[in-house]
Amino acid sequence: MAIRAVIFDFGGGTLDIAVMRLGDKTNHKIYASSGVDVAGSDFDHEIIEKRMLPFFGLGKVTHHPEILEMVRAIPDWMALPELGTPQNRNILEKAIRTGLAPVRLKALESLIYNDLAFTFYNRVEAAKIALSDQGVTLISMEDKDIALWDIYTRAQFEHDIQIYLSQVEKVLMDTLSVAGMEPGQVDAVVKTGGSSNIPLFSASLGRIFGAEKIKTSNAFSSVVAGLAIRAKTGSQEER
Repeated sequence: MAIRAVIFDFGGGTLDIAVMRLGDKTNHKIYASSGVDVAGSDFDHEIIEKRMLPFFGLGKVTHHPEILEMVRAIPDWMALPELGTPQNRNILEKAIRTGLAPVRLKALESLIYNDLAFTFYNRVEAAKIALSDQGVTLISMEDKDIALWDIYTRAQFEHDIQIYLSQVEKVLMDTLSVAGMEPGQVDAVVKTGGSSNIPLFSASLGRIFGAEKIKTSNAFSSVVAGLAIRAKTGSQEER
């Protein structure tokens, strides 16, 4: 029996949505598809921007624009390695010698010059993932002048990423509209991708479609499986 399904593929880089007819092997159909550049990496950025920067001097270096610029660059994992110049190191060490937030600026210096950025971003991402299953987690890191310890709750996380909820809901409803459907006409919503398990977005899907319609696939292997199936069917079509 054919069903109308929404595929909600929410990963680390993008959200991709497809409205499809499934179940009839001879008559599959894609009614509409769309997407938006919102996903897990954006949420990591928001956690760092809103919660982590004070550990590296935010609020203490307001009148030092060169240092403030370094602090503000922390959420951008691509920009941070570019800060490791001799000039920036001299600026930081001079500020530390004068007693300007020495603990925080030593942490900033260590983050930039001791190759700790990857570890830091992983700790933030791990906390985000933990909040899909529990109400509170700990973001911590102790290494080479960095002593970071912060309790982070799901409520805080949902507040920090609230701005993205309306964007996700808009692209979802726009895709349904292009497909010529109302939420009540959808038989199932299949979630896939790591970010699809974030409770804020799961609850949103439940409100729109009804919790009983939400189905969870393997969040991390379903995309690979889909590509393998498509490769196989494509090769058969070429024969």
